[in-house]
Amino acid sequence: MAEANVDGVKMKVCEGCSKFGNRIEKREVKSGRRNHIPDEREEDILPDFPQKVRDARNAAGLTRKEFAEKLNEKVGVIENIEAGKRLPSLSLAKKIEKTFSIRLVGSITSPETKTNSLPGMTLGDLVKVKDYE
Repeated sequence: MAEANVDGVKMKVCEGCSKFGNRIEKREVKSGRRNHIPDEREEDILPDFPQKVRDARNAAGLTRKEFAEKLNEKVGVIENIEAGKRLPSLSLAKKIEKTFSIRLVGSITSPETKTNSLPGMTLGDLVKVKDYE
């Protein structure tokens, strides 16, 4: 399997279908002195974040206004986060974690995608391919 940009869409295609777009080569990303190779793990907000944020605020004995001021955020943002209407950004979630010693961010392993579920079938077999010649 190869990654290619086909009509502005980045997708994984078989080697034969990669000729219909621009092939994307994977590169190592350097950060500082070490090489960083992205893996399948991603950080994400844990699903029970509204309750954890509310419990942390109540445990600290703070009103929503005081909680928001301590985090340098608007009260409406905190209200929406506690109600589950808004997902906090990763930076805000990490700020809440650090300030109130709770865990809101976790590593989530991407599920393995099922490849070649139809024997002998590729993406090119399922879609009409434009003639790029």
